[in-house]
Formats: sequence, structure tokens, C-alpha cells
Amino acid sequence: MEELDPAAVEIVARRAKAELRNRARGVRKSSPRVAIETRSQEIVARLAAMPIVASAQHVAIFDAIAGRNEVELVSFGVALRARGVRTYYPAIDPDTRLMVFRDPGDPEAMQEYGFGFREPDPAIPAASRLDVVIVPALRADGRGHRLGYGAGYYDRTLPTYCPPATSIIVVFDFELAPELPLTPGDFPCDWVVTDKRSIQVGPSSDAAPL
Repeated sequence: MEELDPAAVEIVARRAKAELRNRARGVRKSSPRVAIETRSQEIVARLAAMPIVASAQHVAIFDAIAGRNEVELVSFGVALRARGVRTYYPAIDPDTRLMVFRDPGDPEAMQEYGFGFREPDPAIPAASRLDVVIVPALRADGRGHRLGYGAGYYDRTLPTYCPPATSIIVVFDFELAPELPLTPGDFPCDWVVTDKRSIQVGPSSDAAPL
């Protein structure tokens, strides 16, 4: 059998990702706001029930981008801070275009610095350690792979923190895919949490969902 050209395979995978990305964004955009809010709270409840989250002291989350119907984690961040957990948010270095996580103290103090989402003050030091990283996605599969917006920020940043940090993708249950196309640099996460199930990836992936 003739061996497939890796470059050609990558091109096909990238095209497939682009098509899936467009479809996923369309489905999200058409989802009723009340359904997004309800499903988000179910995801928050599942996250809060996870032992790895309950014992964490340094957690990276994200601020949902307005108008994109992303998973809302505001109440999750409030609950974390109420028990003394430091919460960090993504920030993009404008010079290197690399992503780090910073603790803004008060998330309401975050501002938009040109990348389409609110970020902590650039003067705040980046996190030196994290216990858990909550990762956004448009779609995810049971292997811990995700489909993001295509910039690759999380794929490049997660290896800096994970391990020892545990990476958890959050998506709505209708965004689970049997298998996503892969391209070089894709970083698999440890868990996928939806409003209906929690899937641990890896050797224990056959464990019953929480």
C-alpha cells in the first residue's frame, strides 16, 4: 500500500478543521441564550464536584467572549475566590503573541487589549504555577482533543503548565465529536466536561462518567 504524504494529510486535516469550525460557530450562534446559560451552570456544577478542582488552589479559567455563546464561568470564578482560590485568566503578550495566565484580583477590572476578549492588566506577573486549567473549545472528542478558534494559543501554552496542572476542556454536550482531525502541535487535555458528562482521558478513560 502506498504511504500517504504527511504534508497532504495535514492539508486535508486543516481544511476539515476549518469546515468544522465554521459549522460549530454557526450552531453556537443559533443556540438560545437561555439554553447556553442553563447548560453553563450544569457544567459549573460538574466542575465544582471534581476532586481535582475541589483541592486546587491555583485555577486558570476564561472570560466568555461576548456574542459567541461560550461557556459562562462567572459563577465558577466567584465560588473559587470565595474559598480563597487564586483565579487566573488568559492574556496575550502583544510582542511575542504568546499566551500566559494572570490573576486580575477583580475580574471586573479586566479590559480588552486588542485580541477580542477581556484580559488582566499586562503589568500583573504571569502565573508561575497552576493546579487546574479550564480550556475553552468549539468542539471536543473523547480523546481529549479540541477544536478552538484556530489561533493555537492554548496548544502552545498548555505544555508549559500541564503537567503538573490538570487540563479540563469545557464544551456543551451537543459539541462532543466521535473524533476530531489532528494537526501537528495539537495538545490533548486530561478531561472533557459537558453539561451531561465528565470524561477522563487516558488510561482511566473507561471509567464511568461522573
